[in-house]
Amino acid sequence: MSFELTILGSSSATPVYNRHPTSQLLVFRDRHFLIDCGEATQMQMLKFKLRYHRITHIFISHLHGDHYLGLTGLLSTFHLQGRTTDLHLFGQQELMDIIEMHLRLSHTQLRYNLIFHPIRHYSPETLLEDEEIYVRTVVLNHRIPCTGFIFGEKPRPRRLKVEKLQEYNIPFTQYSRIKSGEDFTDGEGTVIRNAELTEDSIPPRRYAYCSDTIFMPELAETVKGVDLLYHEATFCMI
Repeated sequence: MSFELTILGSSSATPVYNRHPTSQLLVFRDRHFLIDCGEATQMQMLKFKLRYHRITHIFISHLHGDHYLGLTGLLSTFHLQGRTTDLHLFGQQELMDIIEMHLRLSHTQLRYNLIFHPIRHYSPETLLEDEEIYVRTVVLNHRIPCTGFIFGEKPRPRRLKVEKLQEYNIPFTQYSRIKSGEDFTDGEGTVIRNAELTEDSIPPRRYAYCSDTIFMPELAETVKGVDLLYHEATFCMI
């Protein structure tokens, strides 16, 4: 199953040549997640020929402009191109105030449902979870409320050894039980151990996105064991 990250922008507070403000597209188990949305996000997605219309969830880490100023333009593009599918947006409560102001002043009524989910910045929480994946927040230390995100997979069922199943003439109706780890007992009472019929699946993968934050020793424990880490460092200014 897919697990692909495209970094659309990674500059600091202002853009520089060939490095745009922060934005990433994560294709995760065939879901399209946009993480932050700085200026030029749309142009970068066009440049890399990404299927940005398949984005279903957008996660905004905090309300400094280099992390969200491309968002209203993207929402407008979805509207102008006739999007009708729901779009879920996660961010600080004030983010929705900004978006509603833009929509009101431009007399725009979106053609799709924009479903806003306020983020609790002061303690970790689970933003999204189903039988395949989860998205959780990471508390960061910045000048304003700021959160990181961990995108994780749930463990997959064991992989069937088809040739073994056929060898023992195991009926198809038993496959799901075997995938969940159960042994198989045939009509004569012979037990065939699960380890002979299955093998380990691909280990669950995790990605940690940590935007602007000062040094936090405890953060190392939070992101320990992830398969991929993106970390931005912010230095304290007096």
